[in-house]
Amino acid sequence: MITESIAASNPSSKSLQSAESQRRWMRYLSLGIIMNAAIWGITLVHLEVSKPNYSSKWTYSLPGARSYTRINIPNLGAASSEVDSPYSDRSQDPREKYKFIAESRLVIEQSAAELDMGISEFGKPKIQAVDNTTMMNFEISGTSPQEAQSKAFALSKAFENRLEQLRIQEIQEENEPIKKAVESALSNLKAAERLLAQHKAKTGLSSAQQVSQVSENLENLRREEIQLSAQQQQTTASLQELSSNLDTSAKQVSDAFILKSDQLFQQHLQDYSEASSQLEILRPTYGPNHPAVVRESAKQKGAKAAILERSQSLLGRPMDLAKISELAVDSGERNGTARESLFRQIVEVQAQKQGLQASGKELTKHISQLENRFKTMTQDALTLQTLERDVRIAETVYSTAFTQLGTAQLAKSASYPKLELITQPSLPSQSAPVKQMRKMAFLGAIAASGLVSLGLFSLWLRPHWQRQRQTIKSNPTTSI
Repeated sequence: MITESIAASNPSSKSLQSAESQRRWMRYLSLGIIMNAAIWGITLVHLEVSKPNYSSKWTYSLPGARSYTRINIPNLGAASSEVDSPYSDRSQDPREKYKFIAESRLVIEQSAAELDMGISEFGKPKIQAVDNTTMMNFEISGTSPQEAQSKAFALSKAFENRLEQLRIQEIQEENEPIKKAVESALSNLKAAERLLAQHKAKTGLSSAQQVSQVSENLENLRREEIQLSAQQQQTTASLQELSSNLDTSAKQVSDAFILKSDQLFQQHLQDYSEASSQLEILRPTYGPNHPAVVRESAKQKGAKAAILERSQSLLGRPMDLAKISELAVDSGERNGTARESLFRQIVEVQAQKQGLQASGKELTKHISQLENRFKTMTQDALTLQTLERDVRIAETVYSTAFTQLGTAQLAKSASYPKLELITQPSLPSQSAPVKQMRKMAFLGAIAASGLVSLGLFSLWLRPHWQRQRQTIKSNPTTSI
């Protein structure tokens, strides 16, 4: 109604406005065509010039279970180590630390050096920790599928190498005090073993069993001494009994057998007996001055002097013929008489007694030496037991420390647990990035064309809307 009233009241004004509107329409249409042509031209040039972007993706998983290591050593004990779950601390997510390490400059530099690229050319990976899981998604871009996958492998290798370095560094720092404890325990063990070896070399005592053996030997010798003493008493009693039967002493019997065993003395004794026998035959017939009697008398005297001289030489004291007669042991046909048998028994018993006395003295001396040795060995054995105990303690301490070191070396890193590669770096498809890039480019061009067209159309309608508002303000009653 407003337009009809305005057109009716002013027909010339209507024609002017219509001409102006057409000119403005042509102007905005031309501008819209130019701007849309520019948008689509730029889009097509971009699609022709720009290269597609390829992304390789892979996934890691950080295990959530804790690990437990236990080592059993026979006769020594056991050692164990336990590594808590990386998720035991709920105030932080361990995957964020791994993300920081993967995005660090050192890892990027090693990855780029692996492919002979610069850091800017290699680019920065995209890492995302998947919520409510233990997984981490990795993504890195390249100008070709092969380059993207190579970057992914290089980054994965550098990332794992860096984690392994950090694990080794952590374990070395944790094991350093244990290594020092092992070295100290080994030094103490060697010192204890050296003292034990020196004590054994000095005393000749290698074990406590030697003391037991010496004690047993000492007891055996003491029993032997008692038996030997009993034999001595028995021999003395036998000797006294034989001496009383023969009415002579053992000394006399011994002297008699000394004289009997000497051939020169026996020759002199025989010469004396023969001369005496001849004199007994000649004296009744001839006188004392007869040459035969004189010759035999001289022979008898010479034999007597020789007997006395030889007996003194053999027995060590002067003797006379009466004493020598008492010591005479019959020989020849009377060699088996009872007197000679008793003499022999007495001599044998006397020799046995002397042998037992000598053995007793030697045995007593040996017992005395063995007792002194036993006292010394007892003290040495106490020292040996102390040193052996020190060695066992040192061995236990060393074995425990060494076992702890072995357990620590086998234990996993608590701060940097092992990652599990869930999916390998992917090889991007050749066509997918191109299609996606064209799709995005066309969508962008359509959106830009629509916005430009809508904007230009709004600008063309703006004067018309302004005239309508002015007409409404100037003729309020007409509009009503």
